[in-house]
Amino acid sequence: MTGTKESIDQQHATLQQQVRGLHDKLVACDPDEDRYNTEYERLVQATRELLSFEQRMPDLLAEPERASSERVVLWSWRTQAVVAAVLVALVFILDRTWWWLVLLVPQFVGVLSGSFQKIGAKEHRTRRHTAIALHVVVVLTVLLFFQILPMWLLAVILPGWLGVAIASSEDPTNKAPQGRQL
Repeated sequence: MTGTKESIDQQHATLQQQVRGLHDKLVACDPDEDRYNTEYERLVQATRELLSFEQRMPDLLAEPERASSERVVLWSWRTQAVVAAVLVALVFILDRTWWWLVLLVPQFVGVLSGSFQKIGAKEHRTRRHTAIALHVVVVLTVLLFFQILPMWLLAVILPGWLGVAIASSEDPTNKAPQGRQL
C-alpha cells in the first residue's frame, strides 16, 4: 500500500484509535467474564497490526520518492547501455583498434546488467547519485572514443567505472532490520 503522507498518517491514527478503543473495552470487562478473553485476543491482534504498520511506515513514506528514483536510475542505465552498444558497433564501422573492445564490452555488459537493478527504499538516493556519476563517466568515454579528449584521461575513466560498480553493488554490511517478536 502506498499513498500520500496524509493518508498514511490517517491510517496510522485509525489503527491507534482502534487499539485504544479495544483497550477501553477490555478494561471495562471483568477478567472473570467470558468475553474478556475474546476482547483480549482482539486487542492483541489489533496491536500486532499497528506494530506491523509502524514497521512498514518508513518504506510507505519513502515510496513516492523511491519510485521516482527508480525511474531515473533504470532509464539512465538503459540509456547508457544503448550508448555503449553504439560505441561497440562504431569500433567496427570506423575500423578502430580492437583494444577499444576491452573497455567497451565490459562497459556494455555492466550497464546492461545494472539496468535491471531493484531500487529499495533505503538506497534509492545513493542509486540516483550513482546514475548521475554514470553519465559523467560515459560522456568521458564517448569524448575519449572520438578523440576529443586525450588518451591519458583513460586513467580517469577506469577508476570512475570502478567507483560506479562499487556504488551500485549491494552493501554486504547492510543487515536486515531486526523486528520485534510478539
